[in-house]
Amino acid sequence: MQNPKNVLKVSKDQESTEKKQSQSKKAQKPMSLEDQMEYFNEKHTNIQKLKRIKANIESLKTQLEEITTTEESFELEDYYLTVTNKPRYNNENHLVKVHNKELIIELLEFSIERMEEKREKVEKLILS
Repeated sequence: MQNPKNVLKVSKDQESTEKKQSQSKKAQKPMSLEDQMEYFNEKHTNIQKLKRIKANIESLKTQLEEITTTEESFELEDYYLTVTNKPRYNNENHLVKVHNKELIIELLEFSIERMEEKREKVEKLILS
């Protein structure tokens, strides 16, 4: 059984820590109108980034699921990965065009992983 003095000491320590955290948050908030506008515009920009990242992750996960469920084992006919020098529709001047299923899957998994890391960073920026 805990000593009441120890329980009281722990709760005072928690109170002190919470008070310090709330004071540091208050100190971080900008004071002038211009600073506040910049602060909230930055938050808004990060929220927009987060929305785009989440949408891209979901899109890549959908594509990954479709590719992994295809019955083709090595080369895909319906899916390929391209690298071009200029992004144009109907551009047949591809620098690299990959049909290898395993390579495409690995690249998608890697991309999703990196985007999730970026999502976590942006979420932390929004919450700070």
